[in-house]
This record gives sequence, C-alpha cells and structure tokens, in this order.
Amino acid sequence: MDLQKDLFNYLFPVCLNHWYQSLLRSESAEYGDAELHYAIHRGNILNKMTTKAQIKEIYSFFHDGFMDRVELERGFKYASEKTPAYGLLYRFNSIGFIAPTIRVVWSTWWNMDHPDKAVSAIKYASGLIYPKGDNPIFGEWTFSEGGAALI
Repeated sequence: MDLQKDLFNYLFPVCLNHWYQSLLRSESAEYGDAELHYAIHRGNILNKMTTKAQIKEIYSFFHDGFMDRVELERGFKYASEKTPAYGLLYRFNSIGFIAPTIRVVWSTWWNMDHPDKAVSAIKYASGLIYPKGDNPIFGEWTFSEGGAALI
C-alpha cells in the first residue's frame, strides 16, 4: 500500500517516539502487528518517504537513543526473560539490520567513557564468547530466573 507523504510526516515521529520509549523500557519495538524495524527495512520507507538529510537525522536518533539505553544499564542480576540486557542486545542487532550506523554506535559504545557502557559491553561480549548455557553472566536460562542471552 502506498503511504501518503503528509500522513507519514505526521505519524512517523510518533513511531520514533514509541521506538525510543520501548527501548528505554527494554521492550520490543512492536506495536500490535507492526514492527518498526521490519517496516523500515522491508518497506524501504526511509528511502521512499524522507530526504537524505532526514535519513541522516533518523540514524542519529537511533544512535543517540541506543546510547541513552546503554547508559541505563546497571549490574548483572536478572529476574526473568524480560531482563534489561535482552532488550538492549536485541535492539543493537536490530539497529544493524535497519540502519548503516553500527560503526558509529559501536565506536561510541566501546569507548567506555561511562561505567554503564562498560557493563553493557561486557554483557554483549559474553553473549558472543560463551556457548549457550556456559555464560557466567547470564547463566542457563530458566523461566523464573532468565539467563542465557541468545545474541
């Protein structure tokens, strides 16, 4: 279905706000049957509906939003499958899927100029290093305790 430019311009900021607020709450970017990352990628909506300058600003928004979330990361204790780390780790991977901003996000994140950047970097790296069930940070996944990040 074709999008109306004026309607898109009115509603897309609302979608970006939902993306940001759900990121801060470590929730999915889904709303009903709509998933923002999928829509951006599959529908190619940024190239269809925005200018190059707007795309650059949207990518900056993704970067800044992700850094806001990284700087909320605290500790290594998890209480369920909806742990803060899961939302953060999955969102990082999703950003790489929808926007060519991973290099900038990675550089900002891994300069570790903030304690929470270091905590989240350790969590992410542990998911890459350890086999499923052997991660000392996440441990083996259980319904009541969470654990075992699947990155």
